Amino acid sequence: RLLMAVTMFTVPIMLIPKPLVKFMQHKARVRELERATGRKGAAVDPSCVLPLQDEESLSPGSIDDFGCDDAEPWDFGEVVIHQVIETIEYVLGTVSHTASYLRLWALSLAHQQLSVVFFSMTLVSGMGAPFPLNVIAIYLAFAVWFAVTVAILLGMDTMECFLHTLRLHWVEFQSKFYRGDGYLFTPFRHKDILARRADE
Repeated sequence: RLLMAVTMFTVPIMLIPKPLVKFMQHKARVRELERATGRKGAAVDPSCVLPLQDEESLSPGSIDDFGCDDAEPWDFGEVVIHQVIETIEYVLGTVSHTASYLRLWALSLAHQQLSVVFFSMTLVSGMGAPFPLNVIAIYLAFAVWFAVTVAILLGMDTMECFLHTLRLHWVEFQSKFYRGDGYLFTPFRHKDILARRADE
C-alpha cells in the first residue's frame, strides 16, 4: 500500500511542476524583452519570445534571435498537453513494465511443475521397480530424465532469459531514452572520424 501510495503521489509531481516552470521562464523572458526593447504590454508579442526547446537566456544583443520567423510560437496549453501525454505514457509504461515480470513468475511455475512431472515419470518409476530390475531401471530412467531436463527445462530457461533481456533492451530501455525525432542513426566508427580529420 505504501509503495502504491508513493507511486500515485509521483503522478501529479510529474504532471504539474514542469508546465509551471516553463510558464514562469516564459514570463521572465517577456519581462526581460520589455526592458531590453523599451516596449510594454501589447507591444511585445509573448507568443514569439520563447521557443519550446530554447533554454538560452535573453540578452540585449540577442533580441533579433527571438522573432516570429524562426521561433516556434510558445503556447502554454501546448506545453500542458505535451506534459499530460508524457505522464500518461510514463504511467502506462510503468504498469506494463511491472506486469511483464509476471512472465517470469509463470515460466518459473511451469518449470517447477514440469520438473515434478519428469521426476515422477522417470526416476520415481525406476525406483518403484523390484530389486533386481530397479538398478538397471534407475540408470535408464536417469538417462531419460537428464535428456528431458536438458532439452526442455534448460531450453525453456534459456528462452526465458533471452526474451526478457530482449524486452528490457527494446521496450523498457528504448521507451525511456529513445525519441523518434527523424534523425538518421549514424553508428560510431573510427573510420568515419579519421576520414573527417583527413578532409580537414
